[in-house]
Amino acid sequence: MTVMEIINPVKQELDQIFASEPETKEPVVPIVEFDDRSVSYPKVDILENKDEFILRAEVPGFQKEELDVIFHNGLLTLKAQRTPREEPNEKMLYKERFTGNFIRKFQLSKEIQKDALRAAYRDGVLEIHLPKKSIQEKEIKIQ
Repeated sequence: MTVMEIINPVKQELDQIFASEPETKEPVVPIVEFDDRSVSYPKVDILENKDEFILRAEVPGFQKEELDVIFHNGLLTLKAQRTPREEPNEKMLYKERFTGNFIRKFQLSKEIQKDALRAAYRDGVLEIHLPKKSIQEKEIKIQ
C-alpha cells in the first residue's frame, strides 16, 4: 500500500467537509477593533503615526479588480472574491490555494478624512492610508 492510497480517503473526506456551502453567500466575521489580535484572513498589519493609520493586508494572487475597499460611517471593509482559474482541458488533482470570498471589517477608533483615503496594491500587499482629521488645539481664554 502506498502513502497516497492511505492519504487519499482522508483527503477526500476533509474536502467534502470543507466544500459544503455556507448558509449565507458572504462569510460571517466579527468586526475587529484595532487592538484585537484575532487570527483571520487576510493577515493585516495596522500602523499609526501622527497623521494617519496605515493598513497592510497580505492578499497574494489576487488581481486588484477582485479586491474591494469600502469606508462607510467609520467602518473599513475589505472584501474579495476569487474564482478558480482552470483551463478547460485541465483537471484539479490537489488544491491548497484559496478560492472563494473573504471579508474583514475594522471599526476605526479615530476620526478619518474620508475624502483623502487612498489604497495601492503591489507585490501581493494591499496598503490603505487612512489620514486622520486634524485636531488643532485651541487655547480658551478665561474671562
